[in-house]
Amino acid sequence: MKMYMCWAAVMIMSCAANHPQGSAMEQTLHYRVQMNALFGPVMSGESTLQADLTAQVDMRLSSTRTRRFRDGSIGRLLRFETANITVNDSPTFLDLEGRSVEIRTFPNGEILDIVWMDKVSGHGRYMDVFGVVFQALSPAPPSLNVAEQVNRRIIWPYRVGKQLRWDNTVNAVWTNQGMVENEDYSAWKLHYDGPWTVKGGTRFQTPEVKFAAHGTGTGTVEMDARARELLSHRFEWSRDVTVTGRQTVTQSQAFRGVVEVLR
Repeated sequence: MKMYMCWAAVMIMSCAANHPQGSAMEQTLHYRVQMNALFGPVMSGESTLQADLTAQVDMRLSSTRTRRFRDGSIGRLLRFETANITVNDSPTFLDLEGRSVEIRTFPNGEILDIVWMDKVSGHGRYMDVFGVVFQALSPAPPSLNVAEQVNRRIIWPYRVGKQLRWDNTVNAVWTNQGMVENEDYSAWKLHYDGPWTVKGGTRFQTPEVKFAAHGTGTGTVEMDARARELLSHRFEWSRDVTVTGRQTVTQSQAFRGVVEVLR
């Protein structure tokens, strides 16, 4: 198993596009996620534990709204229909097909929790690194006028039971770049960028493992002006990771990808 794939698990009008309709929709949405990733060498002091490498990920997912909680938040079942990865130009088995997680969000899309992460994390699944997929599906843009800028965080947790947790935050500045129109739809085009921080650690184990990362996140989101749902999300995210346990290791990671609704 490649170390870059388990750095945390083993070591560590006004735009109202984000406002959903009053009741939870029952239809299932289908997405395609394509992503290129660049991983620098894994370093421990001056020693190189793993050389740099590249990976390409291609996934298709379905999203179904399943329930509404008492606080008004919504549960979405995300199912991995297909999932493929190529590492250094070599196809690699990605054990994700048929697996599901539930994302709990506020109506505006802000992620509160991701349930059943243990079903998609770990050996052969790699979502401990490619967890950016979840924020890419639900970036939670704010409501703002054309050319207006608003500060709004993109946040999402990553946890496996009570043993492992880290939190991701992008302190994003959002800008409404206006309306995009074609034969199929009218959409609001929203751009964001800001610093990306990650912090967390393991619990109830010795030695304790702590991890942190700092970087940047930038992207452009198109939200359907009528249905008020995500149509596409193009993003570029990068971070420098530090994991501290029995030893301290570091690695740079960069992700560039696109999420599109399949029609």
